[in-house]
Parts: sequence; C-alpha cells; structure tokens
Amino acid sequence: MPSLTRLLRAVLIGVAVFAAWTLLPALWVRWHTAPPAVPWQGTQPEPIYRDADGRRIGEADHQLLLGARHAAQAGITRHADCKLLTDKTLRAGCHRHVTEAKHLPPHIDQGDWTSGKSRAQCEAEVDAFWAPRVGDQDEQGWQQAARSWTKRNWLPERERCRNYEVAARAAAQRAAPVRPASVPAAPASPPLPGGLSR
Repeated sequence: MPSLTRLLRAVLIGVAVFAAWTLLPALWVRWHTAPPAVPWQGTQPEPIYRDADGRRIGEADHQLLLGARHAAQAGITRHADCKLLTDKTLRAGCHRHVTEAKHLPPHIDQGDWTSGKSRAQCEAEVDAFWAPRVGDQDEQGWQQAARSWTKRNWLPERERCRNYEVAARAAAQRAAPVRPASVPAAPASPPLPGGLSR
C-alpha cells in the first residue's frame, strides 16, 4: 500500500507542477499589464436646469417652462391654440402659460363668520374665485375636472356662505333686549266682611 500512496502523491505533484507552469505565465501577464481601455458605457449625467429665478428644477419642469416660453413668443392666448401643438410637453407648458396669463383672482378664505360680511358678498367672492378656474378647465377640454371642482370645491364653499347669515341672525338675537313675559294683573279680591282690609 505504501507504494500506492507514493504513486498518488507523485501524480498530484505532477499535476500541480503542470498547472503552475501553464497558468503562472498567464497570471503574471495579467497582473503586470494595464487593463485594456474599455469605452465608458454609462449614462450621461442629467443636465442641471434652472428657472427664471435661478432655482434648480427637474427636466419635466424645464420642458413645461420651454412650452410656456414658446407660447409667449408665439402670442398664444387661447387653450384651443395650445391643442394644435404636436409636442406633449410643449402643449402642457402652453396650457400653463395661457392659464397664468388670465391673472385669476386669489382665494379669499371664508370662515370669520362674525365679520359682518353678508351671504351675498361671500357668494360673490366664492364665485369670482371658482368660476374662472372651472371655466379654464372646461376650455382646456377637461370637463370631468371642471365637474369635479364644481362638486367638491365650488358648491360646498358657496354653501358655507350661509354661515354668515346664521351668525348675523344669532348676533341680532343676542343684541335684542329681553322682554319679560307680560304678567296679567291679579284679579281684585272681594272686600272682607265687616269693612276689614287685607
């Protein structure tokens, strides 16, 4: 048996020497030479966009800004003219430009019910805010959005204007003097017998 172990040991040593003589030169070449130049295949870094104020914005906002500039330069004032643009982002920027050019009134917060404002004044302010916005949505062809804004925002806010009327009525009731209930006079008592008085 010892001869079999010697034989196996000799075979293993021979395989190791053979592998060393064939693999070492390839490994030495790989370790001591520069790697081949591989062209860079990564993506280009995203460009940095800035708005008119110099703030950093994303690519989508930049495209909207380009659409708004295009609409301003072309003199577009109607949403119907924006629909003729073929580029989707230019069209969205154009719609933004037309909406911003309308100078829609600011929202007046309704909620100080005791301010003395009337219900009609409140409803006029609410209508002045929501009517142009809903009309703008409708003009852009977004009838579903117009109906949604009317149902979820305009009508409930208009309904809350009723609180001015309720608060005014409550203030008037508090200010009115409290009148005691009229007490009927007591009936006259019959005279006591013998001329006595009560």
